[in-house]
This record gives sequence, C-alpha cells and structure tokens, in this order.
Amino acid sequence: MEQSVPFLVAVRYPVEPLSMAETGDPEHRLSTDFQRIRELGFNGVLAAHVADDRREAVVQAARTQALMLILTDPVLHRFCRAGPASGRAVDIDDRLRTVLPPDADGLPRMLHVGEIGDDAGAGRAAQIAARVERRLPSLPVAATVRADLPLPGARLRHITPMVRVCEPADLTGTFSSPLPLPRPGMMIIPVSGQTEDLVQSVRTWLGMYHAGLSAGATEGLILDAWAEVRGRREGLVDAADSVVVARAAAVKRIIHRAGAWSPRLRGSVVVPLDGWQCHDGNLRVTLFTRQHRRWVLLWNASASRFMRSELSLPAEAGGATATRAVEVPGDPGVVGGRVFDARRGRIAIPVELAPGDAILFELFGSSEGPTPPD
Repeated sequence: MEQSVPFLVAVRYPVEPLSMAETGDPEHRLSTDFQRIRELGFNGVLAAHVADDRREAVVQAARTQALMLILTDPVLHRFCRAGPASGRAVDIDDRLRTVLPPDADGLPRMLHVGEIGDDAGAGRAAQIAARVERRLPSLPVAATVRADLPLPGARLRHITPMVRVCEPADLTGTFSSPLPLPRPGMMIIPVSGQTEDLVQSVRTWLGMYHAGLSAGATEGLILDAWAEVRGRREGLVDAADSVVVARAAAVKRIIHRAGAWSPRLRGSVVVPLDGWQCHDGNLRVTLFTRQHRRWVLLWNASASRFMRSELSLPAEAGGATATRAVEVPGDPGVVGGRVFDARRGRIAIPVELAPGDAILFELFGSSEGPTPPD
C-alpha cells in the first residue's frame, strides 16, 4: 500500500511557553532545538501554542531541518475544545487564511485543530476539517481525542485522530489501552518527568507504544514533550537543557521499534479476534488487517511482571485461515523472525516478554509467503 508521506515519529514542542520563559534570541533557540530534534532521530515536530508572529519562524526552522510540521493554531484549538469564547463566534475561514498562507513552501504537513472532549467538540472539529478540505484538499487534519470517548467514524472521516496514552499510575499495575479508534490514528506518549533509569524508561515507553498500537494508532507516534517551562515537569530536555543518556537511549529504542513495524501496520485497522487462549492474564492480543494482510500483536500489559506462557491462537482470524505465523522483528540486529505452523486449526506460540514488551506476527495462508515491507 503506497504511502504519500513517511511514517511520522515526532515530538511536541510548546513554542510560545518556551519563548516567553527563556532569555536570548527565540529564533536561535528554535533553530538549535529543531536541529537537536532531528539529530535524535525524529522526523517531525508537533508545534503547539504558535502565535501568529512566531509561525513563520517555526515553519522556517522545520524546513531547514527537513522536519514534518504539525501546526496547532491556538484560536482554532480553543474553539475545538470549548466552543466560541465569551459567546463570540470564530470565523474559521478567516482564521485559515491567516494560518495557511498561499505559498506552498510555507505550509505545514498537517494541521492539528484541537482536542475533542465530547460530541459537540467532534462537530466543531468536523466543521473546521470541512473548511480545510475546501481550501486545501491536500492538507491532512488531525485532532486529539479522549482515550475513553467512543466517537463515530463518520464524524471523523476527514480527521486523523490522535489519542493520548497514559503510563500506569503504579508501576506494579498494568498498561491500559485506549478505546479502539474509529479510523487509523496517531498516539501521543507522555515523557515528561520520566525516571532516569534506562531499563524502566524503555519498558514504560514501549508499553505505552504497544498500548497505542492496540487502539489502532498506526499512523504516527508523538512524544510529549521536548521541553517544559522551568519549574514544571521536565520533558526530554532537563533543567540543564540537555537530553540525558537514559532518555536518549529510550528515544532511539522506541523510534527503532516504530520504524520496524510501521511499514506493515500503517493504514491497518483493529478488528475483533475471539477464541485465543493464554494462562497469563496480562497478555493482550490485537488483530490488525489491511486489505488481504493480517498481523497479530502480543504484548505484556504488566508494568512489572515478566511473562512466560503460551498463546493458543485460532487459525481462523480476520476472515481467512492462516497456516503459519511469521514473526516481524522489532529489535536492532534481528533479520529474520520465528515461524509457527498451524496444527488442527490452531497456532501455538510461546510467549516470553519483559514488562510492557511485545512481539508482532504476520499471518499467512497456504499460498502466501512472507511479504516485504511496503
């Protein structure tokens, strides 16, 4: 399946709060930070809190570093989340003329219109998306949705949903997966104030990544945030304006995992899967389909317990019968994956997973062979 743009691995960058809190040249900070973001392995930036007089500098900094830009306009964001301020209507068309210049080089790669908190907010987001489609049909529109809010797919047919994934409040608990998205979307993973322990950082971030995948967030990954205002929780950048080793290593691990699996899962949808069996109650099993292809994600939802068990998977899955499951490697240096054949209508897969970790399998029928990435 041909994709028009690369898979997005981005970081949220709060433009205005950082500009107001720091001394010195704000454009120099933008340029320097965007270069560091690119060097760390990201290919995009979600620019939040972008005032009108800062937009050009943000676009230029992203263009210089060849970063995909998701732009958030504060006026449309407030309108989408809460409706007209003080009873005053928002002229959406006038706002879009301000935010989206006619110069093609000055356009973002995606417009983030705000947060959807209820059905009325979904209606406002759809209203903005319809106006964008008339003005710039090629510009994708995204909106953040609540993890616990079921939304009709028809309302979001022109909007890419972004869902926030939460880390466990207690590391002895489990990772919770958001409700299935109405269409393939993106995930936002919090990284502010994370522990400096490398092993725990990797487990936590990967656990949240797998939770997002299981909800159908296969279109992109956004870490939140690059930096926060001093005195609040730190982002990837600490109080000394540096990225500590543990966070940098965790970033590279999650970027590699996303890069290894996204060519398969991108554009797929989550469909129900019944009949699988496992004695460990922390195992989560998610079935993805895209046209004739099928994948199964197995992940350990526990934040603290290692899993050693066996999954019995029905060969009948996603409307077709599989004769084997072929592992899709997700770690550096692994070229080929394990293969498990079906026996008497079921596929037995041994599962050994660290807390939060996962393995991905593609299912093939009798006449199918392993398919190269898209």
